[in-house]
Amino acid sequence: MVKAKIILICMLTLLASCSYFKSKAVSSMSELMLEKSSNLTKESSFNYFEQSTPGNLKLIESFHFIDPRDKNFLSMLIKGHGGLAYSVYDTLALKDRLQDKEYSYNKEQSLIHYTKSLDFGVKYIELSGVEFKDLKTKELESVLEDNFDEDDLVPLFYFAQSWGQLINSSRNNIYLISEIAYVEKILNWVCMKNPVFEKGVCDLYKAVFEAQKPRIMGGSPKVAKELFELAMNRYPKNLLIRVSYIEFALIPLAQTAEYYRQRKVLADEFYLWRRVLDYTKRVNQVVKYTPDDDTNLFNAIALKRFNTILQFEKEIF
Repeated sequence: MVKAKIILICMLTLLASCSYFKSKAVSSMSELMLEKSSNLTKESSFNYFEQSTPGNLKLIESFHFIDPRDKNFLSMLIKGHGGLAYSVYDTLALKDRLQDKEYSYNKEQSLIHYTKSLDFGVKYIELSGVEFKDLKTKELESVLEDNFDEDDLVPLFYFAQSWGQLINSSRNNIYLISEIAYVEKILNWVCMKNPVFEKGVCDLYKAVFEAQKPRIMGGSPKVAKELFELAMNRYPKNLLIRVSYIEFALIPLAQTAEYYRQRKVLADEFYLWRRVLDYTKRVNQVVKYTPDDDTNLFNAIALKRFNTILQFEKEIF
């Protein structure tokens, strides 16, 4: 009897130890994965990013289910699903938007992943003691200051961006539109804390936000143009900013002359940038862009969107 008790105690101790070490292992894994995930912006192949991202996200989701309170996994899922929605599905849906199609499979997929990003974001802020409804108040800035810090900037930004994209997709929904002010406050708070956040993402967000804002809500095409020019000057190697300028500012206003000027600049820049994809084109050449640039993924997305715009150029202008 005594011997049986000793064996049982030993087994329970072993199980407890295994649980402890498993928890420590998962925690260490999340820190390592979060650290390495920042290198994703160096990826220069749109197709490779498109094909590999869903599987990677599913793996991270599996780790999240093992430890739902690990904020590192949640941070990666917020950014990952929001990034997949924008980088891949929104990019592929551009073709449908330019053709004014009523239904777009890729747009539908983008909304699914923006929603996943939003849902993981709600879980993230709840771990900081904040409920989603707490972000929809006049005291939002105080809520942010009191509950979040520098470590929360990335998940908060991409959570708010996904929220904003969902609102923008349903402009006829008066209840959703009323929430855009909260989204803007969160994004502005993040960018105030770190103005050079994510290689120009703050500057790009501000320019696109201004370009998409209806004039009745204070939107100004002139201010949007100035913000795009400022962003392009600050981050000349981030070609997504220049392509976004065409997509969100020049196309809606049919600015033909400025479009052709920007098209020439982009054609020259993409000719240089595409060398990162092929070593044979880099031999004995003066290299402006390199495989280690943090803007490569932005440029891969930009090239995909630019080629789509070129395809429908005659119909647009």
